Amino acid sequence: MIFVSRKTYADKLAELLEFVGQISVIHASKEQNHRTRSIDNFESGASRILIATDVIARGIDIDNISTVISFDTPFYPENYIHRIGRTGRAGAKGQSILFYSEKEKEQKAAIEELMNYEIPEIDFPAEVEISSELTDEEKPKEDNPYKELKQQTEMAKGLSFHKKKDKNNIELLQEKSQFKKKKRKFKKPIRRGDKIQNLKKKKRKH
Repeated sequence: MIFVSRKTYADKLAELLEFVGQISVIHASKEQNHRTRSIDNFESGASRILIATDVIARGIDIDNISTVISFDTPFYPENYIHRIGRTGRAGAKGQSILFYSEKEKEQKAAIEELMNYEIPEIDFPAEVEISSELTDEEKPKEDNPYKELKQQTEMAKGLSFHKKKDKNNIELLQEKSQFKKKKRKFKKPIRRGDKIQNLKKKKRKH
């Protein structure tokens, strides 16, 4: 029995393994009829391998499972306990194998702390070829080709805005300056009577 953390991993792994007709897959996106048929085929021996996710790890109750393989290290240590609990049931013997990557070392340490047990490590057999090809999930995400263009556009907009704002400020200051000059030249009388008094003064001068 093989456990994986995601539904997409389960489907992809079933495609990659070259055991045609001997693999059943079960996860939350599969219909109930498919789940029941997959478990029946595995329990009867029609399928040698059952690939499942942690979502249904607790709900599977099948005897005589000899080996449980964790194809990846679960994020929650409790899920690992549920995984390995599928084998060695009712006094029977069983074994569990955990695959982990450098990124999953902390998750492995958390499992060992929970179980108070250090998982022994073994090297890959020499005949097993280790591929250097990365999965879609492992590949570094490429930068959005429009991201840089968007940033440049936003910067240009920002510069234009500041330039326009500065220009408006200069024009506003000039208008205020001209207004003050006109105000001093054509002084508005404080009271209505002052205008008449000013006219009388002008006549006297003439």
